[in-house]
Amino acid sequence: MANNGGGVYLNDSDATLRGNIIRDNYAANGGGLYVAGDSRPALVNNVLLANRAGGAGSALYVAGSARPVLLHTTLANNSGGDGSGVYVAAGAAAVFTNTIVYSHTLGVRAAAGATVTMANTLWDANASDFAGAVGETGRMTGPAAFAADGYHLGPGSVALERGLAAGVSDDLDGESRPQPAGTPPDLGADESPLAPPVATVAPPATAVTMTLPHGAGELALPAGLVTTATTFTYTELLTPTETTGAFAFAGRSFILVATDASGNPVTTFSAGYTLTINYSDADWQAAGIPAEENLNLYYWNGSAWVGLLPCAGCALDTVNNRITVVLDHLTEFALLGNPLAAPAVTAHKGTGGVELRWTQTQAGVVRYEVYRGTSPYFTLAAGQKLSPDVTPPGVGSQATFTDPFSAPLTNTYYLVVAVGAGEAQSPASNRVAAFHFTLTPGAQ
Repeated sequence: MANNGGGVYLNDSDATLRGNIIRDNYAANGGGLYVAGDSRPALVNNVLLANRAGGAGSALYVAGSARPVLLHTTLANNSGGDGSGVYVAAGAAAVFTNTIVYSHTLGVRAAAGATVTMANTLWDANASDFAGAVGETGRMTGPAAFAADGYHLGPGSVALERGLAAGVSDDLDGESRPQPAGTPPDLGADESPLAPPVATVAPPATAVTMTLPHGAGELALPAGLVTTATTFTYTELLTPTETTGAFAFAGRSFILVATDASGNPVTTFSAGYTLTINYSDADWQAAGIPAEENLNLYYWNGSAWVGLLPCAGCALDTVNNRITVVLDHLTEFALLGNPLAAPAVTAHKGTGGVELRWTQTQAGVVRYEVYRGTSPYFTLAAGQKLSPDVTPPGVGSQATFTDPFSAPLTNTYYLVVAVGAGEAQSPASNRVAAFHFTLTPGAQ
């Protein structure tokens, strides 16, 4: 145990401490960091986490005539002693900008004769936020919503895009700040690509359109959708909360919820609403999805991901890179794609009937399914699934299927789909056909 400064001790120092995680230390004072003497350090993108002190300042103790400047600091779960996470002694001063103070008995204590200035601070889960002469502007409260590591920002965090421009161009992990460019920076040491939650109130008799953040799309709520004023909230996710199995994640995941004026969930609607989600070609290409047509917006039904396309009023617009769906329920959504490519099929007349041939071009195929129809533009849903399924022959090898079907003067058409793990399907293959006709000698 150190007397002072269990993690770092600065005395008469003008050091710059940048991008550090100071955690699980113990000292009499300043369990994580002790700044003393005539120090003028710059502390940027630092995390002080789960430190303890026997006396004061479990995260940080500022003594003497020290004047540290702290930019984008995360103080979380520090404990012990008088309960203060930060203690600034008489004669010392500290300036904080873009700070998160989470889960302390007392967040910050300024002793008599100390000067503490705090600009844009998120206070969350502290028994008391501060004591003494603390000059504060830009006060915020609400969930920090940390990830499991205790300092990276998660979905729904109040810290998202709530900071002041402080000349800091990256974060704790060396990632760019802010994200995306042109938005306010996040509070704390982490800069997340997540957008802050957005909400709109839909009156019963008025149509409302909510623009989703970061160009994600829009939510169109028609008049008459609800019977009482209802708040719709969009919360962006980094990745889906449920495993996507064989489907590839194409960069958009979010949760939609609705609540009434008392905060009760609203789950039933008298009409459908329209949700438009934008994406970029880079999203599906980076996910390894072989074709844009493989994209679909899926919703989580409590046990599985369910694709929304095709549906009435819905469309995949590959020219403008957007998916439009019409829905009557709210849940978690994700833009997913099937990583399997459509087979390229040819048809031949064989001794036993119509022979279909194609080459397996990629791994991950569990089986091929063959469908037959008597209309040249039949869909899989309207076609007859033939048996047996075709076992993949191996990448680079040819697969075949023979259909012995024969009916006088009946033309037949075929589609083939590849099926992968989790029942993920490729788009349908090109259509091929067998034409049946007779020639009568002497006829013209």
